[in-house]
Amino acid sequence: MELQAAREGIGIARMTDNRNAPLPVLGLLLAFLFPHVAHSHSERDPDIRPLIPAAQVRAMRTTPGGERPVFIDVRSIRAYKAGHVPGALHLSIEASFEPVGDRSRIVAPETFRRLFSRLGIKNSDYVIIYDDGRLLNAAHLFWVMEVYAHEKVSVMDGGLAAWLQAGGKLETRWAARSRSVYVPGMSPHHLSTRLTTRLALDNPDVVIVDSRSPRQYRGLESRARRAGHIPGAINIPAERNIEIEDGAPRVKPQGELQSLYRALGKKRHIIAYCNRGKESALTYLVLRNMGYSVSVYDGAWLEWGNDAVLPIEKD
Repeated sequence: MELQAAREGIGIARMTDNRNAPLPVLGLLLAFLFPHVAHSHSERDPDIRPLIPAAQVRAMRTTPGGERPVFIDVRSIRAYKAGHVPGALHLSIEASFEPVGDRSRIVAPETFRRLFSRLGIKNSDYVIIYDDGRLLNAAHLFWVMEVYAHEKVSVMDGGLAAWLQAGGKLETRWAARSRSVYVPGMSPHHLSTRLTTRLALDNPDVVIVDSRSPRQYRGLESRARRAGHIPGAINIPAERNIEIEDGAPRVKPQGELQSLYRALGKKRHIIAYCNRGKESALTYLVLRNMGYSVSVYDGAWLEWGNDAVLPIEKD
């Protein structure tokens, strides 16, 4: 109940912030909703990109700040044990979700704090996330970390396959760090709720992107009780961000992505959604890397499609 209220509160803060509400008011609202976490929003280090090529990671001995990067492997535990980037910590991607009824949401802030403290992650660490290369898992953790205001985080494009192609080595021993005291912040502009998404339908400065398949968008199949899409949403399936290069999935070249998303307009805020959060997180990652203002609708279609009060469209 408290968590749901907090999430809706983030949405209210997001919309009031769009209307130039005083920052102290926003801070007080967040402090009321999340009394046990710090609240901050800092600009991303310009030397740290959301997406980083594996060859660049391979050549990186230290980060722009001089420290060694921390790797997080979000593949299956079986894949991790078979071989991973030396020193990489393992994290099950399900740990980035919080079960809520018959669906899931972003992990709760207190759970996230305990999780990262147990992993030994520090707020100052430059974290590089990787998965099998499809980037769905890596993108979701990236989004979660941005919501909780971790300033230095990137995703390795192409995942482990790209790492090997770049000449990277593997190890099989389990990596661990000493426990830390991690303190999550809050960047509510990266997270959208049912309320903010509903209000966005009447806001010409916001565009909604449906990252699901065309069949789901058109209402021919659905994982929720109702089929269709959020009214006015543009269907750009997440898989269209990826291509196969030398047998490994990679994010498409910048020029192709610019053509894919040109209709959105750089001056509008983007809300991405899918069924649960992984596909929309990939859309989020790609758009963040291109400089767009973007958030993920946390409830996704499993919330919207199961709420008979909310409007839907079908093609």
